[in-house]
Amino acid sequence: YKKNVEIVTNYYNSSIDHYNYCINIFKKINQDNLKIKDIYMTADEDFLMELDKLENSFDSTIYYLQNYQTAIKNYPIKEHKQKYQLYPIETYRLQGLTSSDFLKDKIHLWDYGTWVKDQKSILNTDIKKLRKDADKANRDLDKHIKNITNSNKYKIDFKKYKVDEKLVNRIGKYDYNSLLVSLFRYKEAKQDFLSKSKDPVNDPTDTSNIFTVLQKAKYYDELVKSKNFADSMNTDFLTRINSYDVNKYKQFFENNYSSETGLKNSSQNETSFLNSELDNAFNNFKNYLLRDLLYENRIVTLPYRKNKVELKIVNQIFPEVKPGKFYITAFNKDNTGNYYATGFIKQRTPGVSAFVLKTTKLDNIEWLKIYPIGKTSNDFGSFIQATENGCEMLVTSIKGTEIKNHIFRMGKDGKQISKKEVKTGLIPRYFNYDEINENYLIAFKGLNLDEFEDLSDNLIINEYNGTTLTEKWATILNLKGNLVDIIKMNESFFVFTNFTKFASGSNIISSKAGVQSNETNSLLFILNNLGKVQKTVPYISKSSFFIARALKINSNSINLVGFNQPLMSIKTATKEQFYKPVYLLVNTSGEIYYDNRKN
Repeated sequence: YKKNVEIVTNYYNSSIDHYNYCINIFKKINQDNLKIKDIYMTADEDFLMELDKLENSFDSTIYYLQNYQTAIKNYPIKEHKQKYQLYPIETYRLQGLTSSDFLKDKIHLWDYGTWVKDQKSILNTDIKKLRKDADKANRDLDKHIKNITNSNKYKIDFKKYKVDEKLVNRIGKYDYNSLLVSLFRYKEAKQDFLSKSKDPVNDPTDTSNIFTVLQKAKYYDELVKSKNFADSMNTDFLTRINSYDVNKYKQFFENNYSSETGLKNSSQNETSFLNSELDNAFNNFKNYLLRDLLYENRIVTLPYRKNKVELKIVNQIFPEVKPGKFYITAFNKDNTGNYYATGFIKQRTPGVSAFVLKTTKLDNIEWLKIYPIGKTSNDFGSFIQATENGCEMLVTSIKGTEIKNHIFRMGKDGKQISKKEVKTGLIPRYFNYDEINENYLIAFKGLNLDEFEDLSDNLIINEYNGTTLTEKWATILNLKGNLVDIIKMNESFFVFTNFTKFASGSNIISSKAGVQSNETNSLLFILNNLGKVQKTVPYISKSSFFIARALKINSNSINLVGFNQPLMSIKTATKEQFYKPVYLLVNTSGEIYYDNRKN
């Protein structure tokens, strides 16, 4: 009897011990994993061993309890017939944590066995396939990124890989706001940026002039946005790297990045990589811009009578001109693809004569008119603008220190509609005709064709009536520097300049780069529609830089492109003398919202 009682007691106590061991294991699982989904994402070999222990111990609990029930039948206790009932664990962290009373007739047991089987089933099916698919998605992303990066081609149809949204949703089912998905989103953004950087617009070998400087500026604006988005995705990923989330994909990150530290270093290196790729693109823009600024871009060469006219801008260096040759100083394309061009031709000694021509697209010259202003003066077309009814041409005539400016209005058929003299006897640096309001806006500075000889002269901006040429307003700016461009933004005029010093009464603004005439920064004047300066916006740097072009991207953005070096004469410089490009984007308040010098 005593021996049999010991057997019954051992079965009873062993069942209790194993069950308490189950509770302890399950409690530790709950302590280590705040959510059930954490179990699925962090399960490793050690955790699977814990599940095996829980499963085996629960099996032992049932084994000893059932043996206890069988053995005690030989020693019935009056009105005491013990049974056990299994309760499913359906709510993680709420169920499966409480002990059971093995003295009661009905022993309530948490069904750890089924719970373990359910978790193993999910781990061996959903999670296993999820990790396999995630590995493949990552390999596919890396493959496409590598293909784009290594390609020497510039095209718009690069194959790009996008992670299947079904996979993203499957990951989200077990890991909401997943670190892995954040990595995929960055790689997709990186892929898009790299693909955009290989657009034909950015092809450094292209000399076809298919794309205008404005088209290129708009492209680089979009490229900056694409790069900034990739940056933001990378920053989001980097800031979210932590041991808790990395542990969910421990094997994945170890295989690809060695460690959490390696992962962080890789993400930080991506910033340098993106900056480098964008810098390469800016260098391509720089090279195109230099071809344009140094007058290397030739649109086409067209026959005219027994001569040829090369649609390519030249410098106004009159002593070096060849008799009978047409030199283009400005051209402008109309809405139908025809070009209006102006320049000068040497037909007499001394002096040169201005001319204006119109092409039929790029096929032939439709008409050409020559206009000598004086008998011995150097007359040339300084600006030309295509209009709905023809063109507006500003002709400058220089004889010694005497300068005259005339505006010619030409019809589409080449007939001269009007010719009026502008009374300001200075060199024009900007010209624009507003067809809607019928006004001319002209900026003057100095008496020399080379603006570098006139850096200390006042900048004068005038608006004239388009019919009578009477002056509507004049603004005089005491600026040591040069004019870059004037852009109409809504009802304001944005006057972009390079400067070393500006003075207006007691208000003095100086370049921080130095005191030499070429140690420039940039200064924006915002004028209202009456020519009054409403705001000055200096772009200050301790390093010299200058703006070469101001390009209106849209109604909200202006692109300023230039060079990070002292001011240079575009007319006398060579490509080799230009360094790193400056690329700025400013808003309607004149404030910089992108500056490549900060990369």
